[in-house]
Amino acid sequence: MEPRFIDKPKGIIWGRLTDEYDIAACCDAARRRHDPLFAPHGSFRHLASGNQEGALQFLERFGPLEETRWPVDVNRNSFPSELKVKMVGDIARTVRVDMADFWDKHITFRTISQIYETRTNAKALEGPWKILEQNWGRTGLLGRFVGLPSDYRKYPAPPFITDFWNQGPKQKQEAACHMAYFAVTHFLKDLRPWWHLEGEQVRFFVRPNSLWQMIWNSFANDTTEGPWRICATCNRVFYPRRRDQDCCNTRHQTLWSKREYARRMRAAKAGARKRSS
Repeated sequence: MEPRFIDKPKGIIWGRLTDEYDIAACCDAARRRHDPLFAPHGSFRHLASGNQEGALQFLERFGPLEETRWPVDVNRNSFPSELKVKMVGDIARTVRVDMADFWDKHITFRTISQIYETRTNAKALEGPWKILEQNWGRTGLLGRFVGLPSDYRKYPAPPFITDFWNQGPKQKQEAACHMAYFAVTHFLKDLRPWWHLEGEQVRFFVRPNSLWQMIWNSFANDTTEGPWRICATCNRVFYPRRRDQDCCNTRHQTLWSKREYARRMRAAKAGARKRSS
């Protein structure tokens, strides 16, 4: 997507769709390079909340999450006059991105990803779960129960979210897995099945209807093929080369190992002093 006009007061970006690309190939490249940022879902997860420049770069590289096309009639009063000149002869490829909706989707995916990433650590899980609880109305998951009221962003979290704080560590870990499953099945419920003829063989596959669905589909695939990890040194997302890899590169792994060793030594000395006193 090529941004052409930004309506800052309304939080709207108008742009032109550019060449198509193979999302599956991007995901394969990310796996080969051990770098999720080459894929749309990894880049979307790594994007910092509220980073407008980063959001523009994401849109330019991967396109809008959902294609909201504008009618071909350029004389409509609600069509920005500044944009008419820039998009003459190219209206059919014009798309409209509502940045409020973009950031709602971002906090949804980022938070669910963080919940899944921290599912084995009940203490670390509390941070992203609190964000989910505070922003429940923005996630779009609300529509699974009651539809979307006009003031849906202020809708409070349901009991199965707030009851998390009364559970033990094991139950919290189970809740994290259930929440990831809940989100994936909700956002992928409209996947379309396709049959593709390859010579004499027919291959069945499902085809997402938008980049937003493709992001969730890629996230679901990662849970099977091996999810990314968060570097213990720089917080960058990465695909590990080994099961015992905790950092994105050798230098960070060495630094983190030294810090962990120093931490264990301090803890051992503190324990020895406590026992002797």
